[in-house]
Amino acid sequence: MAEYEPLTVQKAATMAGTSATTIKRKIHSGDLKATITPRGQYRIEHKELMTFLANQQQPPTRHGASMDEPYGRQDLIVQILERELAQTKDRLRSLEERNERLQSEMLSLMAELKEALTGKSKGGLSAWFSKVRGM
Repeated sequence: MAEYEPLTVQKAATMAGTSATTIKRKIHSGDLKATITPRGQYRIEHKELMTFLANQQQPPTRHGASMDEPYGRQDLIVQILERELAQTKDRLRSLEERNERLQSEMLSLMAELKEALTGKSKGGLSAWFSKVRGM
């Protein structure tokens, strides 16, 4: 599954409707998982932020901020779930297309094998085995 770029502390704070200081405090306390880049900067995975926000009794907010603001907790969860749903649908379409191709190839190979076994094949078994080995 194609993954998203990890979030910076500032981007996570904006999406969560809180401050970068609050996000860092939650990382330091162990409430929010993050990785540290070689340059010492924190990066937060989208799923980690979504899980953290979903588990909060009261979402962290900036002083005077409202959860009605863009990128509030509910908006973040909806955005992430919509992205994951779109990725899952794309992956499913890709797998369905691959399945159709493989089924078609299988039917073709079965027909060639039947011809080879009945002696009606133009290339005989050696041509069929060469094709099978080449896959």
